[in-house]
Amino acid sequence: MAVADAAYRRSWLRVRRETRGAKDEAQVRFLAPMVQSLDHIGNGQSPEIAMEMPHTLRGCPFQSWSISEALRIELILR
Repeated sequence: MAVADAAYRRSWLRVRRETRGAKDEAQVRFLAPMVQSLDHIGNGQSPEIAMEMPHTLRGCPFQSWSISEALRIELILR
């Protein structure tokens, strides 16, 4: 997930006042499809860019910051 994608997701939550319902929806809309895509590329890696639905995977297939952004969003959603 590109940093811009992470900023979008963070803004999406803020607009919805980071309610539990918004966090649950973000989990389903954003995080779950990314986690499911980890096996798609191979070896638990995430692509550079994971576009909005249907989560078209683009860019370099192995990016450490994409994994770190997914982990950061997971922490935000807790």
